[in-house]
Amino acid sequence: MNSFKNNMEVLGQIFDKEDILAEHIDKIEERIKELNEEAQSSGKTGLFIMANDGNLSAYGLGSRFGILHKEFGVEAVDNNIDSSTHGQKISFEYIMEKDPDYIFVMDRALIAGGDISAKQVMDNDLIKSTKAYENDRIIYLDAHIWYVSSGGLDSTLKMVEEIQAALEK
Repeated sequence: MNSFKNNMEVLGQIFDKEDILAEHIDKIEERIKELNEEAQSSGKTGLFIMANDGNLSAYGLGSRFGILHKEFGVEAVDNNIDSSTHGQKISFEYIMEKDPDYIFVMDRALIAGGDISAKQVMDNDLIKSTKAYENDRIIYLDAHIWYVSSGGLDSTLKMVEEIQAALEK
């Protein structure tokens, strides 16, 4: 969020639109605050997964997708996920063992190409034994927003809206 705000402030200065961008930033921050409060009060845990043509990686608090936990307030099901650029490789058994309330899935194959979709990867008996599956809380995120165009006014707001809609399930 700090780099998002800094980037927007620089753009505001470049295009002499500081006031307009400041208003948009304030609205987004307010929505994030509301989302954070809703997520924390739910007491539900979440796991962010990137599916990449059959492979799975988890992303935690300090990762490139850490906004889910740090700013949006979704409690991480595992606070010990490596913060590497490419995430921590995980198995279906890991997901079953951690058993998050929500599984947020970003399908990189949609962006980079691949033969195996995230939905195909997640369609197995181990995943079907999780709380997230049983409660229809496997959330397939908009890969274009989360992977390609995050950090803009519209994309950040869409990310907030996606998570907010998920928490209503």
